[in-house]
Amino acid sequence: MNDIRNLARKSGSDRGSSPTYCEEYTKLFEPIINKKLVILEIGVHQGGSLLMWGEYFKNSKIYGLDDFHRGEVKQKYNPHNKIKCSYDYVVEKVSVNKNITPIKGSQGSVEDLDKALDIIGEEIDIIIDDGAHWPDFIDISLGKLFPKLKSGGMYIVEDVSTSEERQAKKLSQKPEHVYEERLIEKLEHISNVKNIYPSNSITDSQARYISKNVLSWKFTDCGNLCTIIKK
Repeated sequence: MNDIRNLARKSGSDRGSSPTYCEEYTKLFEPIINKKLVILEIGVHQGGSLLMWGEYFKNSKIYGLDDFHRGEVKQKYNPHNKIKCSYDYVVEKVSVNKNITPIKGSQGSVEDLDKALDIIGEEIDIIIDDGAHWPDFIDISLGKLFPKLKSGGMYIVEDVSTSEERQAKKLSQKPEHVYEERLIEKLEHISNVKNIYPSNSITDSQARYISKNVLSWKFTDCGNLCTIIKK
């Protein structure tokens, strides 16, 4: 069964309720479904999406990065029940697939990202950022991980609108913060080779690397899903 939406529902991933995401992923991934890939997903929650990708990409290595700080969270529609999201819980849950490796760490920590890259130990084919949805965390991860993406690899950022909403709220609370441009505006900067990816959260060398190595980018689902292809 290779239908991403059905696999999402089966594994408990919330992508099962996102038909547009599933349709876009099908277009992107069907041509490479049987290849031996290295895939990193940022944002693990209960581990359902790791199981989904593990079943979809049967010949690939799947890694999941999360700080697992929540441990347990209240269930959205039943606050009396708690959902387990601890590192130990996820490790046990995904142990049915030997190709899946959860990694404990924050996408906003350069040190944690370095440790994750050491564990992975090779270039990455697909990176999916479904993590904190904070603009600075998105940029920190992009700056550190994009150089480790293979040529032709995909860097995907989910729930872009959530990131923008959180940034707007942050700015309203702390107006002294320098405004971080929206992701689409940052990528538009590098459409001109004279400009570099603008961010206060990464180094100049990382910004230049991103600018020189983006082959193409597009937004789908009303701008909520961003796919960046590396040269």
